[in-house]
Amino acid sequence: MRKLLILLAGAAALGPALKARVYLSPAWSKAPKDGWVLAVLPATCEMEVAAVGSTGLHRDESQALEARLSASVAQALQSKGWHIADDVFHREEIERNSEIFFLVRYLRERNVTLTERIALAPKAFRSGGSSLGNAVTAVRPYTKASILVFVHVRGFRITTANRILNLAATLYYSGTVGLIFDQELFRGTVFKIGASFVDGETGDILCLVRPGRGGPEAFLKELDKLPH
Repeated sequence: MRKLLILLAGAAALGPALKARVYLSPAWSKAPKDGWVLAVLPATCEMEVAAVGSTGLHRDESQALEARLSASVAQALQSKGWHIADDVFHREEIERNSEIFFLVRYLRERNVTLTERIALAPKAFRSGGSSLGNAVTAVRPYTKASILVFVHVRGFRITTANRILNLAATLYYSGTVGLIFDQELFRGTVFKIGASFVDGETGDILCLVRPGRGGPEAFLKELDKLPH
């Protein structure tokens, strides 16, 4: 799998600050949520790093950060009252199974494309919705979850990549989960977290939490807006 941690060159890539928002499709209000079980897929992420001597990233470092991001979002959702599946997708398990490997990669890339379109035309999403298609049904043999949660993080930092990734690797390989969005790893208001809720049967994107400045605290506040 190609590296999901991408170094973006140039400060221009930061773009204008965006206010985080929650977009709900028409299907969200119609769907009964009492029996929802959520599975958080491995996160996709982008990072721009300043003042780093080396721009190279090792594969295991990317995996460590990716795993830590998805685990933290799962914790955050659980803290807000959502039921999280205990059969979540772990990176090492995905890579051992070629079928799920390519499926998850496709679904994540498709989700990134669609959520970018939703952010550009939110009114169209609110009125008509958007869907990843029937490909999501192929995930069902691997999870009991009814809702798939796709996470995308933009981690623009004015720190060194090595310190961040080394800490992430330490937490990952030691099996430590720690606190939600622990301050040593997730500090900074430019750390943006986005997530989309996708119906595991139809592929419909039910909700998009668009990333905006404000760090993890802003993301947690946006989760409070989600009607159960």
